[in-house]
This record gives sequence, structure tokens and C-alpha cells, in this order.
Amino acid sequence: MTYKNPPKIGIKFVENNTSKFRDISEKKGIIFIEFDYIINSTMISKKQLNLYLWRHPEIKTYKYEKTKYVSLDIIGYIVNSKRKKNI
Repeated sequence: MTYKNPPKIGIKFVENNTSKFRDISEKKGIIFIEFDYIINSTMISKKQLNLYLWRHPEIKTYKYEKTKYVSLDIIGYIVNSKRKKNI
């Protein structure tokens, strides 16, 4: 998924009791979020999320120390999703 105007992404961190903010939107890396966090904080089921990732290989996944991560490109799907978990 490519955007004409990608969002600005920044990181705020505290170092030596001072708060610093860095703009990382121009960096060439990929930012990932935990797979389980997406499932627990949204109304998307694990099956729906896996199916969406399978159909859209441009959304990168990464596995590190038994934890699965998904790139932040998934946010567009989460925002537009109208499906709900069966509770």
C-alpha cells in the first residue's frame, strides 16, 4: 500500500529526566506492532487478520523470539474494517 502523503511518525522518549521527540518518518525502516496487541485491542478476529495478511503480501510480518509482529501498514485495514468479533 503506498500513500501520496504518508503520515508523520515520531518517537518520544525520556533520557536523563528530559523528554526528547524524534521524527522518524524519513527513515527507510519499517515499524512493527505486536500481532496479539492488534487482536486484543480491536474487533478483528485472529482468523480475519491472518486472512487479510495472506491476501495482502505488501504488509510485512516479522517473527522475533516467538512473537509475531505486523507492519503499521495494517492500520488502514483496521480503521476501515466494519467487522466485529463474535463474542
